[in-house]
Amino acid sequence: LHAHHVLVVQDSRGVYALPAHAGALVQRVGGAGGAAGLHDDLRAAVEIHHAVSALAYEQAAVYGTALGAALAPAAHAIEYNQVQADKSQINFGYQQMGVSMDGSFKTFSSQLRFDPAAPQTGSATIEVDLASIDTGSAEGDEEAARKTWFNTPDFPKARFESTAVKALGGDKYEVAGKLTIKGTTKDVVVPATFTPQGDSGVFEGSLTIQRGDFSIGEGAWKAFDVVANDVVIKFRITAAAK
Repeated sequence: LHAHHVLVVQDSRGVYALPAHAGALVQRVGGAGGAAGLHDDLRAAVEIHHAVSALAYEQAAVYGTALGAALAPAAHAIEYNQVQADKSQINFGYQQMGVSMDGSFKTFSSQLRFDPAAPQTGSATIEVDLASIDTGSAEGDEEAARKTWFNTPDFPKARFESTAVKALGGDKYEVAGKLTIKGTTKDVVVPATFTPQGDSGVFEGSLTIQRGDFSIGEGAWKAFDVVANDVVIKFRITAAAK
């Protein structure tokens, strides 16, 4: 059937509407090919129709897949960055004449960014107000503030700033960074764990430092026979997700 715009052809696979210019093939009737030539040409046209349709289908599928991927929403990253000071704490422990002693710092500030899906992008900064030390007695607090120990008038804060975060598997991590106390900065590596708890996450860990490296204890207190050199800093930082 030859209309103004299409040529309708039927074969064993169905009925097809070919472009109108395929009608030019009809002119070959009565030519060298005769009816057989027309049949061959129409069959070739139908095969071309199938090939073009298959190609168009494949291109549409590829385009649709690419478009779907482009429009698909990205996975929502969970970043823990809202530190909850009332649920966080920094403590320390040491040996004095062989007896275990402990204390804490009541005031500190921290900035934190941590995505469990990309821990290597995490960062942390903690500043401790050394004058907020709690040794368990007012006399001990006053002694710690003196020049011999923390010298808080000249060095009011201790600071830790991370430089890298490394995942160790499970909930374990290593946080490398720089620790500054009393004007001295040392590279340290802090082992830590992370535990999600509802909409918040808890970071816990401990770090052993040598007080002599930071001149904590001068003069008669520089020796380690009474107050040991090792000081264990323990922390628990709770942060809400955003």
